[in-house]
Amino acid sequence: MNSREHTEAHPCRRVDRGEGPEESWPPGPGPTTALRTRKNSVGVLVDLALTPTSGGHVRFWRNIAEAAAEGGCEFDLSFHFQAAASAGESSTQLAEGVRVVSLPPVFSTGRLASLSQGPDDADLAPYHPRLAHYLRGYDVIHTTDAYFAYAKTAVRTHDRSRQALVTSIHSDVPAYTRLYSERILLKFLGNGGLARRAVGRWRWPQRAEARMRASLTHHLAGCDHIWLAPNERAENPNSAPIRGDRSLLQRGLDWEIFSPHHRDRARLLAEFKIDSEAFVLIFSGRIDIGKEVMVAAQAARILLDRGENVVFILAGLGSDADKIRDLLGSAVRLPGFVDQKKLGRMLASSDAFVFPSRIETAANAVIEARATGLPVVVSPGIADMWVRDDGVDGIVVDEQEPELWAAAIQRLMCDRDRARKMGSVASAAIAKSQPSWHEVLTHELVPGWRRSIEKFGLSS
Repeated sequence: MNSREHTEAHPCRRVDRGEGPEESWPPGPGPTTALRTRKNSVGVLVDLALTPTSGGHVRFWRNIAEAAAEGGCEFDLSFHFQAAASAGESSTQLAEGVRVVSLPPVFSTGRLASLSQGPDDADLAPYHPRLAHYLRGYDVIHTTDAYFAYAKTAVRTHDRSRQALVTSIHSDVPAYTRLYSERILLKFLGNGGLARRAVGRWRWPQRAEARMRASLTHHLAGCDHIWLAPNERAENPNSAPIRGDRSLLQRGLDWEIFSPHHRDRARLLAEFKIDSEAFVLIFSGRIDIGKEVMVAAQAARILLDRGENVVFILAGLGSDADKIRDLLGSAVRLPGFVDQKKLGRMLASSDAFVFPSRIETAANAVIEARATGLPVVVSPGIADMWVRDDGVDGIVVDEQEPELWAAAIQRLMCDRDRARKMGSVASAAIAKSQPSWHEVLTHELVPGWRRSIEKFGLSS
């Protein structure tokens, strides 16, 4: 049974938040009826703020929380996020045995202008006392990073004699550390000799990456179970050594939102004031160096200079947005944050999806684009995860040279029938392989939590 058939038989019902900003999530308090029998408890720690504009790491756990609330789970689940900057501590009951707890950070990167990442700000404190209070009550403590306050607090406070410590990998933080470290150094040191020595001779960004990888290795060694990211399907030279129990953690998909059936070309053209003959490229995600989106923007500029009728839509926020606006002028559309329902319609109504990023553990954006029937143009790292046959269900560009990306896009422009067929093949492939969010919860997370609890003889 493929994923779509399974979803129809066992629907992963999703809260419909409409097309406006998702500011109402988590929803209001749900049932609070006392449990008749004690369930084993799991505390999931996401050291990021739960906001409408949060990235894939937060959205993953938000979707899992919704799946647990709507489809049931054998565990009592608490999902810990950072509170938004202006908010205090709160706890929201989603359903019986499923809640979201938001805690103010002790020392957020948001306090430091040079390190601030908006919704992706982390807590740099070595210990979070309020979180420690909650952790004492869980049978399983599930960290989702290895570097920041929540993970450090979990390691310091968990009772090794009666609590399981598990973790899952959601992003390549060490690689991002290298990229952002280099950008920060160049920002403060300029392009002079000191900057060249710091980045080239002294390799400070690479040293920062190595420290983060060492932290990851140390953290994984102390965990009872580890969920690897989808990119571990391929040999990954940057992966940390893994010891102990492990399993793969896939990303779910909501077919009600990301489907070719939502194609509405006329609406897209009218909304963004696009010529009917234009070839519409689209990207979704952070518009910054981490996603290397400037490569795609420069490719679009090359096509425009050749006289091609191209429009590039970038759905998301980021520090490179203004640079891309300056580069592409009237050929770019920057709608900012786009909620998931609207994004699904925009993807299905475009002509091709471009995603130059090479630092990805799952690439949710590529999954969603393929599901809507779009041909995707991606880097080899993404192809290792999703594109099975270059030129058939996607196009792989081997180098980060804008000329090569422009050539790949132009091949699709010159044969739009081929582009549409490529998108159809990609959508069919995703339908056969991609689980629903409830399947990810019940088939991948729950078995790992259960095995970890059984090690300690804590099963209810």
